Amino acid sequence: MYYEKIMVFLLTFIKPNLFDEGHNVSISTINRILTQAGFEKLHIRFQKNANDTLLFPTNKATNIEVAKLKPFKIDCPIAGVYFLIPYIVESGIIDIVKECKLPSSSKISSIQANLSILLLKSIGNERLSDIQAYDQEPAFGIAGLNILPKATFMTTYSCRTSELMLQQLQQKVVSNFRLQYPDFYQAKYINLDCNEVPHFGTESLLSKVWCGSRGKTLKGANVLLAQDGNSDVILYTKADVLIKKETQEINKFVDYWNNITGSITETLVFDCKLTTYQVLGELEQEQPPIKFITSRNRSKKLLTETALIEEHRRQKVHLPIPKRKPQDFLAHESKIKLKGCVNMFRQIAIKGHGREKPTFVITNNWELKLTEVLEVYAKRWRICVIFQYKCIIFTVNGKDSF
Repeated sequence: MYYEKIMVFLLTFIKPNLFDEGHNVSISTINRILTQAGFEKLHIRFQKNANDTLLFPTNKATNIEVAKLKPFKIDCPIAGVYFLIPYIVESGIIDIVKECKLPSSSKISSIQANLSILLLKSIGNERLSDIQAYDQEPAFGIAGLNILPKATFMTTYSCRTSELMLQQLQQKVVSNFRLQYPDFYQAKYINLDCNEVPHFGTESLLSKVWCGSRGKTLKGANVLLAQDGNSDVILYTKADVLIKKETQEINKFVDYWNNITGSITETLVFDCKLTTYQVLGELEQEQPPIKFITSRNRSKKLLTETALIEEHRRQKVHLPIPKRKPQDFLAHESKIKLKGCVNMFRQIAIKGHGREKPTFVITNNWELKLTEVLEVYAKRWRICVIFQYKCIIFTVNGKDSF
């Protein structure tokens, strides 16, 4: 173990020093020079010896017989993952993985595979392809393996799962979490958003999607997220949403959430591009009606009619949302009937809010005050932060991609 640490130290500090002196030498070259100088090749994988106490090189992940291990002391920079063990047991996630019959191999069970992913994510690493960099971390032994699975196994794991498996897993996990941690599921509002995650791989099999953040069409995946309005806990996810079926995905979420809660009492908050007027009418026709808050596309006729509204008919509104500028603007509320819908809806036209053109918010929630409707919709942008300020990584053909 000390030998491997010395080699890591040499490889870590020699390369930067050479680079500072104007020599851009690769790690493999440095490793070859060290080998020619008498150092043995650096091993990165380990297994137990006959005494089940020391670790030696191996190329395969195998089960650890914890009962046969003798106590030993070793440096472990990520020992904090042991604090995660009580929560893993308490949440019941292991039993859920067993019930869902997720993929496994002859050497690695579904529990070991999923625990390996969970442990890697718990230390802040987002790329599954980086998993082999942690082969020498003994704390990851709580996954039940002598070493973590190879990167190829982990990055292609999702390819062996079906949509039915993932939805079943998701529904069981969220249902169990609502019982175990009810404080995180008390919001009256659920934020929904569908975003595009571009893929920059040369062998991408994904279809092209419009990426608004880059202002162009790229190969990528549509991802739908549902988020608790208060705790920001993710309630539902679905990747690879087909563009032609994107407008119907909200109905699938409604079925999913009905199966968990029995009845949807929360108000759904989403952008106008997520669905169509026809789907809004279907939500209104549900028994009981599903409440929603969304925006409306700006048509030329709608903008002309709004421009004719007299100033004294507009209401001054103040939204005390931190970091929002401006917080004071004008709003006008009216009743409208959307194309393909039977019932009337509330429409709030906003002006003087920092944009050149008015913004239109529509809802079938008649109980909320005007300011409450606008405040709830304004906070919907928090779900977009997940996409805008964090690296969202997924796998295609065994390769990670942003």
